[in-house]
Amino acid sequence: MADFTAATAILLERSVFVFVGRNHKITEAPSADPSFVPRLLMASLRLLALALCLGSCSFAADLVTHEGKKASGEIVAIDAKELTLKTASGLDTYELTRLSQVDVPPAPKDPAPGTKWIEVELIDGSQFRCADFKMKGKIATLTFLGTKQTLDIPANTLLYMIRDLSDAKINQAFRGILSKRGKRDIWIFPKGDSLDATTGTFDDADDKGENIQFELEANGEKLNIQTTRIYGMIYNQPPGVLLAQTVCRVIDSNKNIIFAKNFILSADKTFTVETVTGAKIVYPSMASISKFDFSAGSLMFLSNAEPTKVDLSSTEGIPEPYRRDRNLDNGDLKMGSVKYSKGLALHSRTQLTYDLGGKYKTFQAIVGVDDCVEGESKSTLIIEADFKPIFTEVIKKGDKPRALNLNVLNVKQLRITVESDFLDLGNQVDLADAKLLK
Repeated sequence: MADFTAATAILLERSVFVFVGRNHKITEAPSADPSFVPRLLMASLRLLALALCLGSCSFAADLVTHEGKKASGEIVAIDAKELTLKTASGLDTYELTRLSQVDVPPAPKDPAPGTKWIEVELIDGSQFRCADFKMKGKIATLTFLGTKQTLDIPANTLLYMIRDLSDAKINQAFRGILSKRGKRDIWIFPKGDSLDATTGTFDDADDKGENIQFELEANGEKLNIQTTRIYGMIYNQPPGVLLAQTVCRVIDSNKNIIFAKNFILSADKTFTVETVTGAKIVYPSMASISKFDFSAGSLMFLSNAEPTKVDLSSTEGIPEPYRRDRNLDNGDLKMGSVKYSKGLALHSRTQLTYDLGGKYKTFQAIVGVDDCVEGESKSTLIIEADFKPIFTEVIKKGDKPRALNLNVLNVKQLRITVESDFLDLGNQVDLADAKLLK
């Protein structure tokens, strides 16, 4: 760094030509070419800018890959595709799909003892600890605990809001209500030292955020409820909601958990995280981030899981077995000229059943026909959650691969079926990057 600065200072102070070598050593150069000074000056200034950027925008980090490789250094660049780490040996770039987790010290902190907060979860699984929560019209405004930063989100991306859960009995009561939610919204209110709830449908809040209308399921009566009387609210978000793909979970220093589809470290040091539902949170720097979680603890690739039941049949006499992390020709999974390291390839008349045990929230995959298929391919892909279809669509050769993001909250059994009309010869579907997220 000092060598870059010295080189630039010399150039600005006197007409001496310098050369910055690989080892950063500065040597004088002949002055035969009059254009050499401005060209070298601009090159030196660009090098100086890069050095300043790497020095000022880097953050210490420890990473682990899926293969178990560990590395420590400073993050100098990161986006939704790759991370660049500056180590003692130089710059190393990692594709995010190779990473298990990245820790950015210090560890996330708990609030002071006795602190109460409002817990908010979005339909993509993101969870926030909030000091305040307000609804105005179709917009919910979250005020984060500790930082007082605010975030506006559409009400239709909200899964639940619950006020103070510090009391164990209140927490248990809320978790019980949440686990039994059905096809209606739920209004939660205090009852003695516990909670009670009633089902219905929330409408928009008023413009002042003082009242919200709630239609009771039991008799259709419409109540105008003061928002101060609402201890909690759960919105009905049935399985089948399509969202963007999750890159990883981002955990900030206040233990907010964000299921992110995109993030970027800007030149001004700010770090922006975009949730799967599209909300953008701008942090003053990556010092506000504690962890990027790609680990098996938060997700499970279906190609790493054993189905509890496999049903194979064929109109051609011999069923084609499904493949893990390979296409049906035993080559790389590839759709639209894009290769995928993880996923499943299923021939028509294949049905796989997986036991989820209610542990996951989201099922994601990129579905389409593999590039290895030269002829026609037309199959119907059916995905069921506890025997209820949450996705049914015909997948044809030539169609653009489609990203799925399906809600499987509290689902105990996931079943994937590929079928076709008449003969099944050549009909197949890839489920690339197929995974379950907690």
